[in-house]
Amino acid sequence: MKKIVYIFVLIILVTFPVTISEASNTSLSVSTKIRVDGYYSDWGSITHTKLYFNDESLSNYGAMLIGDDAIYVHYRMNDSTDYHMRVDYMELTINGTLYKFEIWPIDSSGNIVDSQVPVQGRTTGIHTDFGVFLCSVPGTSQYRNDVNGKVAWTIYDSERTTTSKGDEIEFSISLAQLEELIGIESSEIKSIQLYNPHLGSNRMVTVGSSSGPYILVLLVWIYLLTVLKRAKLDFWHFIVGSIGMFIFCMTVVSPVLTTPLQNAVAAAAGVIGERLHLFEACMEYGTLFVSNEAGVIGMHIDYECSGMIEMGAYISLLTFFTVYSKQEKTALMIFGCIGIFCANVFRICLIGGMIHVWGSDIYFVAHTIIGRLVFYGFSILLYFYVFTKGQIQRQRIGKFRYEVVE
Repeated sequence: MKKIVYIFVLIILVTFPVTISEASNTSLSVSTKIRVDGYYSDWGSITHTKLYFNDESLSNYGAMLIGDDAIYVHYRMNDSTDYHMRVDYMELTINGTLYKFEIWPIDSSGNIVDSQVPVQGRTTGIHTDFGVFLCSVPGTSQYRNDVNGKVAWTIYDSERTTTSKGDEIEFSISLAQLEELIGIESSEIKSIQLYNPHLGSNRMVTVGSSSGPYILVLLVWIYLLTVLKRAKLDFWHFIVGSIGMFIFCMTVVSPVLTTPLQNAVAAAAGVIGERLHLFEACMEYGTLFVSNEAGVIGMHIDYECSGMIEMGAYISLLTFFTVYSKQEKTALMIFGCIGIFCANVFRICLIGGMIHVWGSDIYFVAHTIIGRLVFYGFSILLYFYVFTKGQIQRQRIGKFRYEVVE
């Protein structure tokens, strides 16, 4: 009976974190280094979408990233037009629901001062006196709802001509304010599309990723482990030890290693994607930019998709698995973590390749079904060979034990 419970708990601990990683989808969050200040060098490493109507040579450019606390957008006009940029009407689509989206000049109290032409009479320079508004939101009492965004609009030439430099703008949308208005938490955002009919007929698309240690809890956990060890309660020593180690990995180790791991996964997948001409990687932001007929789609490698949870669960279980010696555990930890990393990279490449071929509509199937099956398949093989097979081969019943026959 104890063996059955042991195996059941092992399965729960193994599959639960993996399920969180996959079911959460990509929450799209990044450790953002974007600053809305009118200086656009921080967008230099970000792949931009070409926005145009009929002539691609007259393309404008746009990019969108999801940060820890905001959505960040950058637009750059081409230099061949003789008019200023317009952002007085856009369409923001979140998880399939479309919202009208506008940017207007505001006064110091946040009130709109001109709802006709946002840049009429503006001089050359950087202008920040603008507000970002979500319009016609169900359940709200007013047409325009401030999303607590920041705007930096650069006018390089107040009298636009076909020989002067086109306008440039960057702005943000507060995720907290967005959640308050539409009732969707940032972790629940699966896809975002932004359409500006003044810049092109295509859309920008992005598809979807701690606390410190508690010393007292850590001391209690360590003491409890020593008590269980002295009492030779091996089963409970494994359960308490594995759960405690997993919590430790997620609260202490994860904040340190998650970002480097995200970037490493993006970099490794990016090498493969660029060789196969499927997508490009921006390692600094842990993001892949997948090109297809509709434009460029940003796919962020967030916390849940970094593999940190799976590695933490694997290491936690193996640490207190009494079948192996310390040297064997160390070797298996290294082997397992490398395997999980490689499986994750393969899964990301598979998802990116499918989006490249079939477009963003295939994202749900690629990520939630096919990607999950691939990753689950590897996880089952890894846990079978490390835990199940190792336990069977080394268990002893009286004088009888299994031996590996060479």
